[in-house]
Amino acid sequence: MKLTDEQKEAVLSIDGNYLVMASAGSGKTSSFVTRIAYMIQEKGISPSEILAITFTKKASEEMKKRLSKMIGKNNASLVSMGTFHSIAYRLLKTLDDEFTKQKIAPDWWRFQILNDLCKEGNDKNPHGLNIGIMAGQLSSFVSYQKSNMIHYDDELLIDENVGYVSHVSPSLLKEAYKTYERLKEQTRQIDFDDMLLKFYDKLKTDTSFKNKVSNQYKYIMVDEFQDTSKIVIDIIKLINPTNVFVVGDFRQSIYKFINANVENILNFGNTFDDVKTIELNKNFRSSENIVNLSNKIIEMSDNEKYKQFKPSESVNKKGEDINFSIYESEYRQFEDISSKIEKMNEDGKAFNEMAILVRTNAQTAIIEEMLAEKDIPYDVSKSMSFFDRKEVLDLLSYARIAVDQNDDVSFRRVINTPNRYLGKKFTDDLEVFSSSKDMSLLNAIRITPQNSEWKFRNNINSFLRVIDDLKTQVESNVNAGRFMKNIVRSLNYISYIENTTATASSIPEKIESVEKICEMASKFPNIRAFLAHIISIKDKQRKSKGKDAVQIMTLHSSKGLEWDVVFLPNNNEEIMPHNMNSDVEEERRLFYVGVSRPRKELYISWYLYDRDAVIKQEGQFIQEVLGESLLTEIRNPILRGEKENHYKYD
Repeated sequence: MKLTDEQKEAVLSIDGNYLVMASAGSGKTSSFVTRIAYMIQEKGISPSEILAITFTKKASEEMKKRLSKMIGKNNASLVSMGTFHSIAYRLLKTLDDEFTKQKIAPDWWRFQILNDLCKEGNDKNPHGLNIGIMAGQLSSFVSYQKSNMIHYDDELLIDENVGYVSHVSPSLLKEAYKTYERLKEQTRQIDFDDMLLKFYDKLKTDTSFKNKVSNQYKYIMVDEFQDTSKIVIDIIKLINPTNVFVVGDFRQSIYKFINANVENILNFGNTFDDVKTIELNKNFRSSENIVNLSNKIIEMSDNEKYKQFKPSESVNKKGEDINFSIYESEYRQFEDISSKIEKMNEDGKAFNEMAILVRTNAQTAIIEEMLAEKDIPYDVSKSMSFFDRKEVLDLLSYARIAVDQNDDVSFRRVINTPNRYLGKKFTDDLEVFSSSKDMSLLNAIRITPQNSEWKFRNNINSFLRVIDDLKTQVESNVNAGRFMKNIVRSLNYISYIENTTATASSIPEKIESVEKICEMASKFPNIRAFLAHIISIKDKQRKSKGKDAVQIMTLHSSKGLEWDVVFLPNNNEEIMPHNMNSDVEEERRLFYVGVSRPRKELYISWYLYDRDAVIKQEGQFIQEVLGESLLTEIRNPILRGEKENHYKYD
């Protein structure tokens, strides 16, 4: 392949420490893989001496395929390539006899222990500490400690990254962390974060182990370095601090919720000795005006560290103006986007060269609805369809069984959601009984002999009360939105989400999805009409699978991808930047990721009124880019009653 001068410099730089700052569309993956091939073929370095770290398993597999084409499958297989967790786990399994006795704790076990710790202690829950946070928050807190090499007997690290525990006594948190670790050790189990922490501890305390690993790996390469945690830096230093080659882009550091630390890449030059910085800042992907806007988003930051690196430069011409649009409502926004997509396709643009990128998965609901109504094929496989989210399926399943008492599929989903402690044996026996009586599971649970057993009776009766109440509402033709809200309330479903979600960062998005499905339903006179509408959407989604289709995904899922045309909707306050993330700079970098995805056309939009006709402001980044006077000019037509207004930005 033909390389630029900067890419050649990255490929040919072997001995020493190197930071390759590669902005969007600059060909960093090609440089990374070509360097490995050059080291082996031209410099005579043994493949087994190279440790190549990737951010995901998928990235590792794709790089190995590329490398195999360059140097052959056998040589490529000798390079240790994978995520840091997988590499650490393999080395511990290979070189540490004690570690081979450990097994990975299943998620259900971990969550049960964490849940018990958070609840009040009693005879049935001897480990309860009544901490005042949810199990998912405790899980995230423990993970954060481990990513910073903090053991339970160290002084805990509590700062703005873990603000949801700021009100909790440090002694309680320490006791919870200690108990969790003790219970794992007693059962010879480890969790995901232990792979790195135990690897770090072993390197630090076992000279023989450290020497074996250090002697093996003479060269360390790390891709997507902006998304590494602090423990990764310290592990690299212990293995080999003199031949470290890292590639990444501080502008695209977007995984703080899994303990990524952008300071790793911003401070790399101060962390390692004699670091040479190589900047890949030629953008081969996007038109000049898209690149210029991407640069402006980063330049508007107050972070002085950003300014030590060059802005991106486009090798392409200016291209189409960027379109900024404001709409009367969220629904009107997506009506217009779907119409634009329809027109572009009629003019010859393939659907799969168009993408709609959103901040959270819950925002895909209306998009999927609009595209389905226009018979526009769409693909949500990179993220997840809104209608396939657990919380949405749970609520829709309750609605379905209220409408159709013979819906056994929905019954199986909801009988233990929330948990009613009707275990597998109970449900297996119920299946047998219902089959023998040739009746639905819902009818069977009313008359099954199990119904009279005291240990089941209360939980069965509470379930039947919910279903019977919902059935009455179906017959009363209650508005679908009110019906869905009644399901949420009768199940205390928000508390269920808070108590059963494994990570703190996932809770707000799940709640947002619940609110969105209720909002969607409110447009329908009754639940039957709404369920028919959902069936129609799902049917059209199924038919478009595998076809030329518009790509719908979250901004996080879009990283590393590109299309001719990209739509970035819902750039309102509290959405972009999102109010669930207190780190505005990470939200800025996430916006940069979205803006830098298109090759040719970019459409950025927001809306003025929410569903209650309350005025919503545009998000901070729109304000920074356009300025208040221009925004006032753009906003005024909507305030006068128009449905939309567009502004060409060059």
